[in-house]
Amino acid sequence: MAVHKFTIKDNKVSEEPVESKPKKRFLVKKAEAPITVNQPVKKPNFLRRIVEYFVGAWRELRQVRWPNRRQTWELTFAVILFSLLLGGTIFGLDAIFTWLFTKLII
Repeated sequence: MAVHKFTIKDNKVSEEPVESKPKKRFLVKKAEAPITVNQPVKKPNFLRRIVEYFVGAWRELRQVRWPNRRQTWELTFAVILFSLLLGGTIFGLDAIFTWLFTKLII
């Protein structure tokens, strides 16, 4: 299928063929040899898997960026302040709705 480029100049339409780009080919990895029924599936022993788990967990903990004392206090204060504000908002809304329902229903 040919690709054409259309241009308009002085109220005239001109048509020019455009070279199509070559298609990109995808690289396909060779498939691994299929596992046959006779091959036993190798599984590391139980103790080795436990040790690998703790070694991986220790590596992850070493990558954590722990906050210093000042940051810890700032974050703690922010959590306490937010909790108090949210609790006060819920308490206030509850008091308003209780007052409204007692006036309207009773």
